[in-house]
Amino acid sequence: MTAAEELDAVLHWRGKHEIAVRERDGLQLSLNTADQTIDDLSAAVSRRTKRVRELEAQLACALDALNEVVKASAMYEKPFEIATLAIGEMSAMAEQPAPVAVVMPERLAQILKFLEGAENLDGYWFGEPGPHGSKVWWRAELRKALTETNLFAKQQ
Repeated sequence: MTAAEELDAVLHWRGKHEIAVRERDGLQLSLNTADQTIDDLSAAVSRRTKRVRELEAQLACALDALNEVVKASAMYEKPFEIATLAIGEMSAMAEQPAPVAVVMPERLAQILKFLEGAENLDGYWFGEPGPHGSKVWWRAELRKALTETNLFAKQQ
């Protein structure tokens, strides 16, 4: 092998090495970007999960309070007034400023009147089996109404 051929071979392999180094650097950059994206998404999922847990806890408090209303209504108390107080207490627990005026959503007002025994809900009276035969069928309607009101969402 001549010196010129050796030089050509060295230059050829040096070029191949430079290409391999550039490819490696590009792949490392892609890997770093993907890792950062994964970290960012994991943090976002953690924040969302924490918020979901907070909302679940607030909803559980709301359901507990409304269950107390049902118990009170069975004792011939005034559940609508009790529910209003309970909702006010839950709002304070959620560290929300007290609203100047509250307009209760229509569906939630219907459910409270139903729990009070003042009117039926979807053709069924309180204590009667509902559309699927359960006496507590209205709980799903209550959860849905509370979710739709966004009553316990933290204000920013």
